[in-house]
Amino acid sequence: MKKLYTILFCLWSLSLPAWGQVDTTLENFYKPALEELTQVERVDKSEASVSVAGFTTTTLRESPGIVSLITAEDIHRLGARDLIDVLRFVQGFELTTDVLPVFAIRGNGANEGKMLVLIDGHVVNNVSSGYAYIFQRFPIDNIDRIEIIRGAGSAIYGGLAGLAVINIYTKKPTTQKQEIFASALTSVTANGFFRSRVEGYALNRFKSGVELNLSGAYQKGQISDADFQSPVYAGIIEGKKASLIETSNLNVGLRYKRLDVRFLQNSYLSVHPEFDYTKLNMNLSTFSINYDWVIAPKLTLYSKGSWNSQYAFFTDLPAIPPILGGNGEDELLTLGKLNLADVRYTLRNYAVYKPWENFTLSVGSELYRDRSRYTNTTNRFSNGKTQIGYGNVGWFAEANWKTKFVNITAGMRTDRYANVKPVAVPRIALTRAFKRVHFKALYTEAFKIPTIGNIENPLSGEDLVAERFTLIEFEAGAKLGKNFQCNLNVYDILIRNFIKRTELNNAEFFFTNGENVGTQGIEGEAKYQNDKLSLQFGYSFYRLSPTTPEILTGLPTVTPGTPAQKATLVASYKFNNHLLFGANFMYLTNKFKGSTFSPNDAKEFPNEQHLNMYVQYNDFLIKHLSMYVGCYNVLNQVHTLVSWKKDLLSEVSSALQRREVLIKLIYQIKS
Repeated sequence: MKKLYTILFCLWSLSLPAWGQVDTTLENFYKPALEELTQVERVDKSEASVSVAGFTTTTLRESPGIVSLITAEDIHRLGARDLIDVLRFVQGFELTTDVLPVFAIRGNGANEGKMLVLIDGHVVNNVSSGYAYIFQRFPIDNIDRIEIIRGAGSAIYGGLAGLAVINIYTKKPTTQKQEIFASALTSVTANGFFRSRVEGYALNRFKSGVELNLSGAYQKGQISDADFQSPVYAGIIEGKKASLIETSNLNVGLRYKRLDVRFLQNSYLSVHPEFDYTKLNMNLSTFSINYDWVIAPKLTLYSKGSWNSQYAFFTDLPAIPPILGGNGEDELLTLGKLNLADVRYTLRNYAVYKPWENFTLSVGSELYRDRSRYTNTTNRFSNGKTQIGYGNVGWFAEANWKTKFVNITAGMRTDRYANVKPVAVPRIALTRAFKRVHFKALYTEAFKIPTIGNIENPLSGEDLVAERFTLIEFEAGAKLGKNFQCNLNVYDILIRNFIKRTELNNAEFFFTNGENVGTQGIEGEAKYQNDKLSLQFGYSFYRLSPTTPEILTGLPTVTPGTPAQKATLVASYKFNNHLLFGANFMYLTNKFKGSTFSPNDAKEFPNEQHLNMYVQYNDFLIKHLSMYVGCYNVLNQVHTLVSWKKDLLSEVSSALQRREVLIKLIYQIKS
C-alpha cells in the first residue's frame, strides 16, 4: 500500500494547477492520431494516421502493412478491463496459454519471441526468452492509442517481430492544457473477490514548452476463479485461492522541443496452482533518451539510447509430481534454469531524407548488447560462468515513393547476433487510397534470431539458426461516407526453421529447429460510428498450410488451442452527455488439445460465446465523477484456455473467470 500512496500523492501534487472543466467530447472516427516523425501528404485531412508500419507517418489506409488502429475512445466503447480485452477483439489474435495466458496470431503461437510489444517505444519482451507476458500486467486508462501490425515487422523492428508488432502510446499533454485522471475499480464473481485496481495520470504542458506526463497503477487480481483437475498433480485445484496476480506500474515522460526522456517500471507476481503454487516473479525497468536532429530542411536524424533491465524467476518450486517418476527432479531443475536477470543496452540511429515531396529515404542502424545472469549460482552458461553476454549489429534502409497510381515502399534489414548466422530480410508494399476505396499488396520477410535461452539450451550437437518468415498479404477496403469503413484481407504465412521447445522423456527441455510451418487465412472488419452510435464487426479465419505437418493426429487444419474462426461485434450508444451503454460479443469455433502423456489423443472443446455489457454515467453525484458498471461473461460459460503446443509446462488447461460484475469510478479534470 505504501507504493500506492506514493503514486497517488505524486499524481495529486502535479495536478494542483489542472482543476477545470471535464472534456466529454467523443473522438471522431477519423480523428488523426498524434503526429510523429515525417508527414506525407494525406488523401483526406480527416483520416487517421499511423507510424508503426514504417519510418514515416502515413494514413491508415495507405500504411505499408495490415494495421489496426485502436484509439482511447475505441477502448472506452469496448468496455475493456485490461489490455487482454482489447487485443482479443483484434482480428487474428486469440488467447491461449503457456504458463500464463498468451496470444496465438493467425493460428501461430506467438509468445516465444514472435510478437513484439512496445510501450512508448520501450520493449516489453523478455531479453533471454523473447516472452511478452501482458495478462493483467499493464494499465489501460492512460493509453492514447495502440497501433498494431498484424504481420511481419522485422524489416523495421528486428528479430522479435515475426508475426506482429503492438505499439502502445500513452497519453501526452496537448497544447497548453493540464489534465488529471484517477480511477478505481473492483469486481466480484460467484466465488467472491476477483480483481481491484487503482490507476491515475497527470499531464502538464508548461508555458516554457516543457511537457510532463506521469502515470501509475497498482492491481491485485486472479488468473481464474474456476476450480480444475490438474493432470500433473492429483487433486482439485482451487483457482480462487491460488492464482494471485499482483502488479504495479510507473511511467514518467519529459519532453522539451526535440528531446524526449522516459522511464518505465513494472513489477509482476503471479501464482500458478497447476505447478503446486509456484510463483513467477517478473520485473521490468527501462530508461531511454531520444533526440531528433534537424540537420537540414530535408534531412532529420533520429537518435535513441536505451537501457532495459529485466528479471524473471520462479520461487516456491513444487515437489516432484508422481506422474513424472524419476525424471521429475530434472524437470524442476529446468524451471530453475529459467531464473535469469537480463540487461540490454541499445543505440538506434536513423536518418530520414526527403529530397522531393513524393520521395523519402530512411537509413539507419541498431546496435545492442545483452547480458544475462543466473540468479541461482549453481547454474552455468556455456562459458562455464553464471553470466554471459551477446551483441547484435543491425542495419536497415527503406524508400517510399508516392506516384500518381501507386505508393511503393521497399526496404531491407540485416542483423548479426552473437555467433548465429547473419540474416537479411526484404519487404515491398504497394498501396493506394482513393476517395472511396483502397488496396494493399504486400510481400514481407521477417526473422526471429534465437534468444539467449535458445542458444544456451540447444539439442545436443545442434547449432540453432534464425527462424525465417515469409508473408504474402492483400487488402482491399471501401469507405462509404465519413462514418463507415470496411476492409477485407487475405494472407499466406510460411515459417521456416521453426524453433521449438522439446522435452526428452518429460525431463529437461531443449530447443531445436523444427519443420516448416505456416497458415493461410482471411480477415474482415466493418465499422460505423457517429457522435452517438458505434458498431464494429470483425471476422477471422485461418487454416494450417497444406505443407504444415499435422500438429494433432487426425486434425491437419488447426493449431492446438486456437479456434479456426472468430466473429466479434462491438456496439455502444451515447444517449446524452451523461449516459453511455455498450455491449460486445465474441463467437469462437471449437478447439483442440493434445497431450504429452497420450500423444495420439486429442481432446475437443466446444465453441464459446463471450457476452459483456456495461453502462457509464458521467457527473455521477458530483461533477467530473463518472461511474461505470459492467457485467462480463454474462452467459456464465466456461472459457477454457488451451496451450498452442504440447509439452509438460503447458499440459494444464486453465480457464478464464466465470460471470464477473465490475464497478469503476473515474475522476477526470482538464483545463
